[in-house]
Amino acid sequence: MKYLLALTGILSFSFLSAQVNFADSLFARQEYYRAITEYQRSYYNDGDKDYCHFMIRNCYWLGEDYTGLIEYLKGCSDPVDHIYYSFAHLKNNRPDLALILNANLANPLQKTLYCLSCSYLGKEKEVEENLKKINEREYQDIKAKLGKLNQELKEQHYKSPYLAGGLAIVPGLGYAYAGALQTSISAFITNLLIWGSVFELGKKELYFSSGALAVVGTGFYLGNIYGSVNFAARNNNNKRKNIIDKQLDVFFKELIKVESR
Repeated sequence: MKYLLALTGILSFSFLSAQVNFADSLFARQEYYRAITEYQRSYYNDGDKDYCHFMIRNCYWLGEDYTGLIEYLKGCSDPVDHIYYSFAHLKNNRPDLALILNANLANPLQKTLYCLSCSYLGKEKEVEENLKKINEREYQDIKAKLGKLNQELKEQHYKSPYLAGGLAIVPGLGYAYAGALQTSISAFITNLLIWGSVFELGKKELYFSSGALAVVGTGFYLGNIYGSVNFAARNNNNKRKNIIDKQLDVFFKELIKVESR
């Protein structure tokens, strides 16, 4: 009986080793989706849980399946897991959710991630205020980089969405200010044609047609104002995002290094 149990243990260990080796080979070939399945099988078959978790997390990250990673790490408590979880939200263009996740400003890691999320959302003043509260020695290099990034973001020339909306009272002018010249010309010509037709139909006493077209024209005119505001705001967000994205992997690696010590 003793030998049978020993043999069973050896066979189980060999099976799990083969399963992990197969998963590792899939990972090496960058077949991340298949590798996740094999690592999960090994995990639930009492394989090396820490190693399998580490590799599953990396598969999601390297495969850029940030939605899958968020689902996998939901409810995580480990600091390194939390970094992956927060950065997955940033990579998924949801800094608002990353901000909520890191609202515990007593924790230096969450404080740092909170500042990074604020940077995406254009909250430069809030970044400044919270960076002052990061006093932990191991975070000083990251703090300095965040401060430099925040200063760079503050020095950018952004278009005012409110001014774009105000200028859009003259059809097309808001778009022109925001930098969408072709859309500006199109909006101006379309409004000109619509309202010109409204007046012509009115002169011919075709009041129903004139009124119906006026309703359509009003909707298009208001849409031109909203579109100008939205375009300016979206351009500002894209400019900010492009600057931060270039440095995002640096912050990710440095935070992992600090929390893995």
